[in-house]
Amino acid sequence: MTTLSEISLTITPFSSSLLTTDSDIFSLYKEELGNDTKNFVNERAYVTNKDMISALYDIVDETVASTCNVRLVLAGEKERQTWERFIDAYLAFHLETPRYRLHEILG
Repeated sequence: MTTLSEISLTITPFSSSLLTTDSDIFSLYKEELGNDTKNFVNERAYVTNKDMISALYDIVDETVASTCNVRLVLAGEKERQTWERFIDAYLAFHLETPRYRLHEILG
């Protein structure tokens, strides 16, 4: 039987990636409105020699892949359901947080 510690060690790289890049993704709209180019997406575009939109898509793709990797690692239905509930609540919080101003584009 896999212990909680073993599961945590296995998913940490993937979940950490998701949890560190999501605010960069959600903040981009607000930052672009304020002409703030000192952010992860623009810095990533610069170092990869890509335009900002391409860099954003790369970051989103990596974030989705990390989420999928966590789902693959979580063997039990209970563990997957717990992860999905966490992700649903985490995303809802960020989508509804006024500081990101996403209500302006999501309606």
